[in-house]
Parts: sequence; C-alpha cells; structure tokens
Amino acid sequence: MKILIVDDHALFREGMKLILPRLDPSATLVEAGSAEAGLSHAAAKEEFDLILLDLNLPGMRGADGVRLFRQRFPTSPIAVLTGVDSAEAVRDCMQKGAQAFIPKSVNSNVMIDALREVLGGGQYFPADTGLSGKGGASAKLPRSPWKLTLRQIDVLALVSRGHSNKEIARELGMSDNTVRAHLAAIFREMGASSRTEVAALAHRHGII
Repeated sequence: MKILIVDDHALFREGMKLILPRLDPSATLVEAGSAEAGLSHAAAKEEFDLILLDLNLPGMRGADGVRLFRQRFPTSPIAVLTGVDSAEAVRDCMQKGAQAFIPKSVNSNVMIDALREVLGGGQYFPADTGLSGKGGASAKLPRSPWKLTLRQIDVLALVSRGHSNKEIARELGMSDNTVRAHLAAIFREMGASSRTEVAALAHRHGII
C-alpha cells in the first residue's frame, strides 16, 4: 500500500507516520508539505492507494484543493483530514470528489476505522453534519467485492445508463482522459472486459 500525506504541518505528518502502520505495517508513506509538492507526484506519474489531504494548504483553500487533487489523481481515494468542522465544508468536499472528511479532533481509532472504510470502497463523514444515515452512523457506500472509489461509482452509474465517455465527462465535469482512466481502473478491478459486463456486475451486487 502506498499513501500520500499532504499537510503543511510537519508535526502532524510525523504523527500520521506513527498511526498509519496500523492500516498496513508494510505501507509506504510519502510526505508532501504543500499542495504543489503533493501534485508533483502526479506529474511524475506516481499512483497512490490513498491520499490524505489537509483542507487548507498555503495557496490553496477549501475544497478547490480536493477538486484539483481529484483531477490529477483520478483513481486514488482522497480522505480530507482537517481542523475545519462544518456541514458546508463536508458537502463541498464530497461534491468535489473526496471519499472521506475526518476532523483532526477525532481519536486515532476513529481515524483508522474511517480510512479502512474508504480503502474498502466506502466513504466516511461525520454523523452530525446532516448527511449521515439514521441513528447518526457515518454514511457508507454499498459494500462490494471490489475496491471502487466514489468517483468510479459515479462513472459506473453513467456507464450503466448507456452514456458515452464524452457524455460522462460533461456530466461529471472531467476530461475524456480522466473518464478513460476511471474506466480502465474499473475494468481492471472488476475483472470485466466490456461496459455491458461491468454494468451487469454492478447491478447484480447492488452498487448502482
């Protein structure tokens, strides 16, 4: 497993390096102290199993950073780790493509559980934002045998409706190349060779 930690506070990054081995003792942890440094890994064609992203980085504020990282890393799950804690911020981050919104005020057990949920193909956000399910539990995506990101499920849903790549790109506000990257990742993860096959599998397992 390879994880990118993007946060401008060195002390927080050091703390995460102590906590994250609980997800996978053999995980490779890559640090970036700025958005620019984090995005440079996209230019180098590096891929990550998980990106941990601070919400407010120097020169990049709010969910615009999430949008940019989503564009540059179309197949990597993004978990926002932030001191900001508001329903508006959560909604904005989810709309921009994040799979999790984790306040830095939570304890390490909650954080690890949230990240496991994301790595399992689900999503996590605080129960008190008005976005959670009944009973105050964090909202989650349907369980599936495959590790798909929230954005990949968006693409999959449109594929199942017969949309072309150009139509998907227009609907989700992404480039044709990004759509192709998502589809390639979906086909590879689901072991499918056609749009018809992935749509059938998704319906069979209740993903869409």
